[in-house]
Amino acid sequence: SALFGVKKLGDNRHRVVRSTDLGKTWRAMGPELGEVRDLAYDPVAGRLYAVDYGDVKVLAKNAWTRLNTLVDSYGARNARSVAVDPRRPSTLYVGSAANVYATSMPVQRSLDGGR
Repeated sequence: SALFGVKKLGDNRHRVVRSTDLGKTWRAMGPELGEVRDLAYDPVAGRLYAVDYGDVKVLAKNAWTRLNTLVDSYGARNARSVAVDPRRPSTLYVGSAANVYATSMPVQRSLDGGR
């Protein structure tokens, strides 16, 4: 089992870290990000998700890739949280603040891990 966390590197600079020894040691996961708001892990596919500013990103091949989530009426992504369904790990939920810039999509769901 693994633990995941966020290490602050400076103002709006963070790195996701992972421990496989109950937190005794930590190693960096991928390049640094900006403002990490949330993390989720799919243990079946080995996919790590992060909310960076308003974007949901997935770590693959040591690089973060932005998922194509829905946008608000101004074209902005406002994700605040991300979760993997423990019973169906390919189901991904993304939460955003309700009514930000007149959006009506406070929760989004992907059935294919955000692909």
